[in-house]
Amino acid sequence: MRRTGPFPQRSGWLSACLFMLSTCTLQAQEWPEVPARFVRVTSLSGVTRAGFYAIGASDPDGHYLMRQTPAVNYEGKQTVAAAGEQRDAYTLSTSDNFWLIEPAVTGWTIKGEKGYLAPEGNNNFALNSRPDAWQFAENGDGTFTLTATGSPNQRVSVTDRSGTHYFGRFSYTDSRTKIYLYRLETEQAQLPADRTCVALCAATGDGLTAVTPDLATMDNADRFRLANDTLTPDGNFAQWIVKYEDDGRFRLVGQDGSQLGAIDRRLALLSTSDDAATLWRITDGLIATADTTSPPLVLCADNSNEKAVPALCTPDEFQESSFATMLFRAIGPEPQFHTDTQGTAVLTGAWSATALEALPLDGLTALDLSHISLPHTAATLSPENPNTLIYIRHDETGFAPAGWENVIAMEGGTGTATTSILLTDRAPFHTPYPFIAAQGITYRREAFTDGGWETLSLPFDVSELPSGFIFEKVENFDGHAIAFTPATEIAANSPVIFTCTAENVGTGNATLSIPATNAYVDTQEKPSASPLRVNYINFTVDSLVGSCYLLNESGTAFVMADASSALTPFRAYLSAGHSGASVRVQHSPATAIRPATKTDRENRIYGVDGRRRAEGRTGRGEILIYDGKKVFR
Repeated sequence: MRRTGPFPQRSGWLSACLFMLSTCTLQAQEWPEVPARFVRVTSLSGVTRAGFYAIGASDPDGHYLMRQTPAVNYEGKQTVAAAGEQRDAYTLSTSDNFWLIEPAVTGWTIKGEKGYLAPEGNNNFALNSRPDAWQFAENGDGTFTLTATGSPNQRVSVTDRSGTHYFGRFSYTDSRTKIYLYRLETEQAQLPADRTCVALCAATGDGLTAVTPDLATMDNADRFRLANDTLTPDGNFAQWIVKYEDDGRFRLVGQDGSQLGAIDRRLALLSTSDDAATLWRITDGLIATADTTSPPLVLCADNSNEKAVPALCTPDEFQESSFATMLFRAIGPEPQFHTDTQGTAVLTGAWSATALEALPLDGLTALDLSHISLPHTAATLSPENPNTLIYIRHDETGFAPAGWENVIAMEGGTGTATTSILLTDRAPFHTPYPFIAAQGITYRREAFTDGGWETLSLPFDVSELPSGFIFEKVENFDGHAIAFTPATEIAANSPVIFTCTAENVGTGNATLSIPATNAYVDTQEKPSASPLRVNYINFTVDSLVGSCYLLNESGTAFVMADASSALTPFRAYLSAGHSGASVRVQHSPATAIRPATKTDRENRIYGVDGRRRAEGRTGRGEILIYDGKKVFR
């Protein structure tokens, strides 16, 4: 793992909790097997959480690594492992030579196999069961200053007495106070499956780099890297097919049949007929030549200059260098997609951010990315339809950019929304897979305020209806008239009708906002027994001519629709074998019986047809709507 900057300092109770969690999990940390390779890091950005490191320092006699064993003649000091000249990489043969370093509340903890490194006395150390905080500071030349938080004026360095070298904490300052850090190299090459398409990659200062087709350079591959650590096929890197031979050996064959070979310690393309084509094998986590007639050469990345380049060197040269381990990264298949009849684009293959951004999004109701791995590099997705859902894998939510809206994490056959969902009225909506709106879902609509009724379809249950509106559900349908009764809640995919009771009746619109939390959302749920049918698309009558009825503008009847009629999403239509031109809308018997008196500005009087009644224009025996309730006049 790599970081792009130094760890931030934490404070407060949260930091304390994180620190306690860190110290608890340290006990379960397994120490690496030795021998182990360590490479130099020159800034705190190269220090990883819970990483193993060697701590070095130099004096005129040489370069030394601090051991966990106390000095015999100088009790309380730490002994050194003689390392000779300062190098960029070491292979250490004993775990006594390296330490587990982790960030703490105010600095870092340093732990050996027998305890945490702690300051003791004037300039000594101790190994304790409880952690102490240490501070690393960059010197600007690739070295560090190391001090204990409780004694910041005493710097860790190496010194000698009578020719014996050891580490201590000293108040004087000179070149010996500069500390070198070496991080455990955990990357190891793994042999891919036979016939796998791969690229040759290395983690260098430029990020993840890959060998280019000319075999002379390495190009950044991060923008073609996927969350599952495979690569997309549209990158500027050489692609090889791994072909097994015998005894763990393999060939690397290009798409044109040429083979990757090693000639005079340089990579070369060899023809298919070349009998001397190079065989390779994995040795100690390294890709190396497998020719038994000559010493093996390790394939690696030389990043000693500004740009990394492929290199071949002996195992000894590799161990003593700062070269990066060459790795295999599988290359996914070509990206493909198809769009189903409901407007869902289903993607397969390996998609880079560039390829995703080139995907045509017009007319889509959903993007099904749950069959692919998301790119490491953030992709911009801006569907034309604001209700377009984006389905991803549940284990890749961390790779979904913050700018993506309506994101659903899929696990099994059901998803969970990772963002809040705002449904835009009149825009198509479709759920190829149901999901839980864990962050909330809200439907909004500009409703008419002329006293008429409108239809409404919602794909989720609503237990609390907004004020300022009257909602009714179907009570009965006899083929000629459809009766409605007051509704106090809405069941998913069970259409209702509603009217606005706002003060400004007849002018403007009123915003209808219906929220729900943790709702189960599914547009494909089996419809209810109601004769009203839900609609979440831009619906045209077409084949339903003669049996499709739409609510008229006054809201008093469902009228037979002709072929040119259309219905926008989140509304409903009546589907019936009725032969008449219309189906009357009726309302349930009175829910309260009282005289209709003169209203104030808040309580207007309406007829059951949804039209406002002028004062003094109500007839005896008429059912009216007053103060949101039905009354019998």
